[in-house]
Order: sequence, then structure tokens, then C-alpha cells
Amino acid sequence: MVNTITILKYKMRPSGRNDNKLMVREINPHLLCVLCRGYFVEATSIVECLHSFCKSCIVKYIKTSRFCPICDVQLNRQDPLLSLKPDKILQRICYKIVPGLYKSEKLRRKDFSLRHNEAVSSEFSATYNQYFSYEDNISISLEYYDNK
Repeated sequence: MVNTITILKYKMRPSGRNDNKLMVREINPHLLCVLCRGYFVEATSIVECLHSFCKSCIVKYIKTSRFCPICDVQLNRQDPLLSLKPDKILQRICYKIVPGLYKSEKLRRKDFSLRHNEAVSSEFSATYNQYFSYEDNISISLEYYDNK
């Protein structure tokens, strides 16, 4: 399942040429769950409308409502859980863009599993190299903001 985010922003530079680079703050709203207002954890999309949420947030929400919390589209009438699909691409984007999110989620899961005497999911821990590599080129841009 791919949650399509189309973002086209062009800023005119003083030189008159277009710059199609995005600021992180422009992408940030697309990486946040509207239910918990945090970054996606196990990003999950509703197949009828493609809105995305944290898995635990949307599962908890549909226990009391059979409609999308954003657009009110009706979910599967017999079993609303059938309307939910994991959005692994969106989750990978979150892990790639938000520094420390993957590590904090990994630590949270490890702590949970230790408290409940469970093994840490090998699927989750084996994905680390899919998100981070020392060879990754990461572009960081700082801008001066004058609040006057």
C-alpha cells in the first residue's frame, strides 16, 4: 500500500531560478498521525481513502467509529479491520526523514518485550539497515529565521 503524497513547492530565488527543494517543516504534517499527533508508528492506511495513522491509534479509534477520522468515509461494514493495510513505504519515509525515530522505537519495543518476557520482533530489528547506512548522503539546510 502506498500513501501517495504529492508535494510540489517551487520557490523563486533572487536569481530568478526555481528551487524545488522542500523544507522539513513542509513535509512534517504528512508524517504525523492526526489521532495522537506523533510521528507514525507502524503506519497504516485506510484502503478506501488512503489516509494514514499509527496502527495502534486507528485500531483503537475504529472500535468506536466505522468512519475515517479525517474524511468520514465508511470503512468495511462487516469488519472495519479489513479496511486497514500497513503502509511500509510511508513508515520507511518517516524513519529516513526523522532523526532518531527508528532508534527510539526500537528501544521502546525492546523495553516492552523485556517487561512482558517476549522476544523482540526479528522483522523490526532486521530492518535497521534498510533505513540507515553510513554511505547515505543526507542534505541538511539551515535557514536563519528573523522573528521580527
